[in-house]
Amino acid sequence: MLEFPYAVDFIENREFDTIYFEHLSYVLIQPVMQLAALTGLEVFDVQKQDIHGGTVRVFIGNPGKHRIQASVDDFIAAEKNGGFHDASRYKDWNREIDGLIGELTMEIRALKEEGARIAAFAASAKGNTLLNACRLDRRSISYIVDDTPEKIGRFSPGNGIPIVDRTMLQSDPPDYLIILAWNFAREIIDSTADFKGKYIIPIPAFKLV
Repeated sequence: MLEFPYAVDFIENREFDTIYFEHLSYVLIQPVMQLAALTGLEVFDVQKQDIHGGTVRVFIGNPGKHRIQASVDDFIAAEKNGGFHDASRYKDWNREIDGLIGELTMEIRALKEEGARIAAFAASAKGNTLLNACRLDRRSISYIVDDTPEKIGRFSPGNGIPIVDRTMLQSDPPDYLIILAWNFAREIIDSTADFKGKYIIPIPAFKLV
């Protein structure tokens, strides 16, 4: 059984910020089936998972040892119908992500120009990728709140934004809080119930909550 980030979710949900040093592969079912066949094996089941923006579990075994589940054909058909077996789908996505980065940058800087105080939550790897892609630094983002003791008192790489603990939300509250770990947005919102400002969810598109 293999589990990995699913390329369809990655593309459809615009999850470009999840690309970093330990997350470099986003896989479709079709090439997994081809690889299995080359080694004398077959894919007999595929299960969808929601964690980390969308993953799949792929079950592989010796031919004839397991009943082939309908999910296998379902996933292949969905990939093909969605254009994921065609290079043009990825060229279009490239342009789409350029537009997304431009929109996020414009919206956040517009809020800043209106006098808003903006902070972020979760000094995550994906958050750092997002901030640097948008070229947002401490001129736009006052600080990043995080719960990891080893990160407190340090700075986000590439942009110099200070990383602080939760007490800053009360002692120096922002008007807007960008949820950088957007895949845990609900949990973060629930855990910061005392925050009186608005949340910004950046992926798959700029959204105020």
